[in-house]
Amino acid sequence: MRGLLIFLDKLFDAFPLLSRGWRTISARTGYAAFRGKAWGKLAARLIDALMGSETHCHDAAVSEGLIPA
Repeated sequence: MRGLLIFLDKLFDAFPLLSRGWRTISARTGYAAFRGKAWGKLAARLIDALMGSETHCHDAAVSEGLIPA
């Protein structure tokens, strides 16, 4: 399952018009959650659970320079 999710993330990264830039889905979601967006908070909880880490989206946003460490 994790491999499929990574594949989908990379697939969307290959289409900048769909992804609005070269950021991962996890990082964009982490950034939205950081900014207090309701959809970002909800999606981050789901993605974090799927990836097996309570901070996956936050860590991705930090790693891609969207939010401070």
